[in-house]
Amino acid sequence: MWYGSSRKNVRFYNKVCMDVHGAVNRHNRWVIVWSCHNGLNQAWYVDQTRYSYPRQPLKDGQRFQVKSKMAGFRALFWNEHIGGGQYRLRIRNDQCKNNKQWFIFDRRSRTIRAWSSRTLAISNQSGKGFRIGVAAVVRSYKNEVYQRLSYYGGSRRNLRNVGGKCLDVHGGVNKHNRHVIFWNCHNGLNQGWSYQTRCPKPQPRPPKKQPAPRPPKEKKGPFRPVKPLPPRKPKKPVDPDYTPKVTPKPTGEKPIRHTFTW
Repeated sequence: MWYGSSRKNVRFYNKVCMDVHGAVNRHNRWVIVWSCHNGLNQAWYVDQTRYSYPRQPLKDGQRFQVKSKMAGFRALFWNEHIGGGQYRLRIRNDQCKNNKQWFIFDRRSRTIRAWSSRTLAISNQSGKGFRIGVAAVVRSYKNEVYQRLSYYGGSRRNLRNVGGKCLDVHGGVNKHNRHVIFWNCHNGLNQGWSYQTRCPKPQPRPPKKQPAPRPPKEKKGPFRPVKPLPPRKPKKPVDPDYTPKVTPKPTGEKPIRHTFTW
């Protein structure tokens, strides 16, 4: 029964009270039934405040990319299967035509789902609860509280689950294919995320430089080029009074041979 005294407690048959064992105030400490002594470890109160979710920036079903605030603005994507129907989350250089790089909000379940397979939700690994330092994954939605994830605005917008843990690029290492984990929120740059709903248009390539025109090639015949002849020697001037000697042409008669005998 509930007893409303200076320190409200829960009693069983007015004899024993619900007690935090050893008055050790830490996470996952177990609770026992002990003799009532009105101690602080036997005091309880009823919290009727509900968990308030931030307003999601986009309507349900509208696809978007989750991009890191670090230099390069690498996008969140899932591809590597690690067993149990779970896919590890990483950041990569932007390839907006890849469907595994797009996500959607689901207001009913307060989750962020994969756009290409809407039964998969961003969460911690199965069986890990809200444990930090574990690789964040995309896995089948099972209506677990560990799968509820919201987008929080601010100077550095982050993705936070109901356990108060933020989606974090492990070690703040900004490189292609770096994996993502859940970590205590510290508003660091590696926990900053933004969303983008459109695929950026590819920038036009600069025109290629045209090479300089080459000189025309000399046409070569089938034969080797002939060496030029040496210049001719100049002729001697001719005397105008000179009359050339005309030698008679030989006739068809044979010359007479004279033979002498001694």
